[in-house]
Amino acid sequence: MVLCVGIATLILYSSYSFSWEPKDPEGTFPLTWRSDVVILLLLSVTQGLSFLAFRLTRLRGRKRIT
Repeated sequence: MVLCVGIATLILYSSYSFSWEPKDPEGTFPLTWRSDVVILLLLSVTQGLSFLAFRLTRLRGRKRIT
């Protein structure tokens, strides 16, 4: 979860923040399905990495016991 929040913070405060959204003439941009996809990708990738890290830790722990 910390990795997810850290990456999200970096994206939001970088020059790439919301560059995937179309800009309106007054300089604002609506949040559309593209932002939803970015959030879902961010969550799934970081949770997948977390799952793999815990899985590898568990497998290494079992090998040391035997």
